[in-house]
Amino acid sequence: MIKAEHVTKIYSKKAGGKAARRDAKKGFMTALSDISFTVAKGEAVGIVGKNGSGKSTLLKLIAGVSVPSRGTLAVDGRVAALLELGAGFHPEYTGIRNIYLNGTVNGRTKAEIAARLPEILRFADIGDYAQEPVKTYSDGMFLRLAFAAAALDEPDILIVDEALAVGDFLFQAKCFRLFETLRAKGTTILFVSHDIDAIRRFCSRVLWLDHGRLRMDGTVDTVTAAYMAEAIGQGCGDGALRRFGSAVEAIKEVTAPSFWAYGQKITLCVRFVLPDAAVPEAATLSVSVKNREGLDLLVFTTRGRQALCRGTNTVRFQFYSPFCSGSYYLAVGLEQDGGPPITYYDYIDGAMQIRAGAEGKFGVFHIPSEVETDGEGEG
Repeated sequence: MIKAEHVTKIYSKKAGGKAARRDAKKGFMTALSDISFTVAKGEAVGIVGKNGSGKSTLLKLIAGVSVPSRGTLAVDGRVAALLELGAGFHPEYTGIRNIYLNGTVNGRTKAEIAARLPEILRFADIGDYAQEPVKTYSDGMFLRLAFAAAALDEPDILIVDEALAVGDFLFQAKCFRLFETLRAKGTTILFVSHDIDAIRRFCSRVLWLDHGRLRMDGTVDTVTAAYMAEAIGQGCGDGALRRFGSAVEAIKEVTAPSFWAYGQKITLCVRFVLPDAAVPEAATLSVSVKNREGLDLLVFTTRGRQALCRGTNTVRFQFYSPFCSGSYYLAVGLEQDGGPPITYYDYIDGAMQIRAGAEGKFGVFHIPSEVETDGEGEG
């Protein structure tokens, strides 16, 4: 169990930190302010909030990396935390040696570690690299090993902070299956992610942090709906649901009508700068229209249709709206072909919010159709 009562975390001015910069002129910085909540044994709780909202600070307190400045925080059980990729691993040691190092730090005997070693290596799926220094690993390999070592150590509390964003789809699916197994055994899981769809899939409850305060604590549907409604409304800036990539801010502008009437000709316009490292012939711009559950309903792409060029590009997708009603949002991705996994230069989930409407039509889409009836009638 985890119980936080009026927890506040204050850093000195020299400590820095995104969540705390607003108080820098006062000589101190408040990362968390008067946070209270309780997490029961076996719960899977998602934690959402914009960058700098205090999520990582809260997890560090729960993991014992830091201590509250005020208030009390009680953590009952052994904690395994994936707070930063590679944290706690020695780059010069082999994968196997790091598994033993990680287990020893967590209080396991060599015999206990040896018993779990085959299962950890199977889950990590790094092959002969287990005998190589981890400094030679890709980010994906590093993640698989670190996750396997932490999760398969059977902790009482497992903390995952955005680590799965590095993994590919198949590994993420395997991780979620393991989450379910751990939950069935009574493991408490705290899951921080900008991927709202993943949180909705796995968590039953969500904490929403905003500028160091607990904005909302409730069911997954209630909290994520409120969070998404606000985040989407703020568009491509810091309010986007998530933004990541190797060249974040390559996408400069996304424009489209905010209301789509059924049958209206819509123009989606995206202006971006193709990074110098990109190969124009292998770069693709895609725009998807998603519902509030994060499901792609329509996808438009330049792949196989229009070559991009170096420097500034403006791409326009034109179509007639098939939507009858509802609220939707746009996701825009500038990517390098050659996956899976997809390599993004810039990806914005929540670039802008869209509303759709039509008189006399029902459902999400309306697709014109012809109807034929065969009947011989009576006699």
